[in-house]
Amino acid sequence: MISEDLITIIIPVYNVEQYLERCLESVIRQSYKNLEIIIVNDGSTDSSLKITDEFKERDHRITVINQSNAGLSAARNTGIAASNGKYLSFVDSDDYIHRQFIELLYLNAEKYKADIAVCEGIEVDDVMHGNRFEIIHNEYQIMAAEPIDAMKVWYRSDFKNPTVACNKLYKRELFNECKFPEGKIHEDEFIMHHLYLKSKKVLYLWLELYFYYQRDNSITGKNAYTLKRLDALEAYEDRLKVIEECGNSGLIRLHIQQYIDVILGCATDLEKNYKSENKGDIVHQLKKKIIEIRGKYEISIKHKIKILIFTISPRFYCKLYDFLKQKLN
Repeated sequence: MISEDLITIIIPVYNVEQYLERCLESVIRQSYKNLEIIIVNDGSTDSSLKITDEFKERDHRITVINQSNAGLSAARNTGIAASNGKYLSFVDSDDYIHRQFIELLYLNAEKYKADIAVCEGIEVDDVMHGNRFEIIHNEYQIMAAEPIDAMKVWYRSDFKNPTVACNKLYKRELFNECKFPEGKIHEDEFIMHHLYLKSKKVLYLWLELYFYYQRDNSITGKNAYTLKRLDALEAYEDRLKVIEECGNSGLIRLHIQQYIDVILGCATDLEKNYKSENKGDIVHQLKKKIIEIRGKYEISIKHKIKILIFTISPRFYCKLYDFLKQKLN
């Protein structure tokens, strides 16, 4: 296809030697060719830097930036500062993308004059692999919306992973005053509502073009539980403040229901995985927050029942949650 605007792909890298080659192959084999590929080596101590340098020799579009380990957000911000493209996209170094990931997002963003274009992201593991190279000929659903309506998609069940950073194409100018929060996990949740509200139009493509590789030792993997996971609550509280300023009651209602589920999920994780004397104090703070939400906002009967059980006995709620989850599975 004919290359037009320069598009920057930013790839943070930290000790991912096992997955990196697959990721980079999927990037350099994109059908859209006018790419600037910025790899930010965030202080890797394995052979990741060697692999990135080998790819740099193969492809002149690749730039490698080395920095001391500062985390995913800092690496992304470094890439943003060095970028020159009209559009930006982020690919995590253990993930990979469909051959037409950039092409289809770009063409539709231009066609619909969207500041953000979003595809579906599918989770894969060592058994389940996404097809990276199959050409897409079939028709697919598209939705172009103003920011508030676009944010409502986050709370639907028919679109996979709408709030993560990596399954999107962004106008670079959105990041002029918006950066990833350093020192946090769940960094995407902190920034996404700000990016959407800076946009004039957001575009959704019901296409699985981004493949998230699930590994247990990732930052949010199931073997990596720390209190940093509670960063998600801070992000949801910030999003609530921003949404309330917009004054859209429907969006507020959707967010409150998900916020309650996130608080309950954090409490369940704490009960099951956190071994510390101060666990009870933390769960108590979560109980206070959820009671505050119940008193301030209109919530569904289902969520009222969840809150009632949780406030009577957080431990019983967690056991009941596990029991029902096993029954459903």
